[in-house]
Amino acid sequence: MLSCLSAMASPAANFSLRDLNNQQVSLSEHHDEVVLVTFWATWCTSCLGEMDALNTMHAELGREDFTILAISLDEARDRSKIRPLVVSRGWDFPILWDQGGRVSNIYNPTGGVPYTVVIDAQGEIVLTRQGLTEGVVEEIRTTVVGLLSVTAESPPAAEE
Repeated sequence: MLSCLSAMASPAANFSLRDLNNQQVSLSEHHDEVVLVTFWATWCTSCLGEMDALNTMHAELGREDFTILAISLDEARDRSKIRPLVVSRGWDFPILWDQGGRVSNIYNPTGGVPYTVVIDAQGEIVLTRQGLTEGVVEEIRTTVVGLLSVTAESPPAAEE
């Protein structure tokens, strides 16, 4: 399965957005990690279900070499709804806000949510999925676990 994924991989564009504490977070900070980027909105009930499932996956995997970056596409007038929702649902990964949809336009030009991108430790996009249909979260989890296994098996880089 992973060999098929690598055949369709493409480089992930770097981005930098602010989190809920107004701290800058960049994709490039997570080099050498498997990164799951998900685009969501507070008004999207499918997104909330996916985010709950991703939070469970994040807790189960509990790995330093795996990060979830959840990017809210809420409009400025709805931004105040994000933090209370995150706290009430106990999501424990960085929540970023894509004011104006700049990052979404690069990764998710149709703008549909939820939209999920899995990036391997080499910075390549290996999986994208839109919507929350049956089996999508399990497919995402299987892909992430497979990538983490490959990362764990990789020999250390030779020192010069």
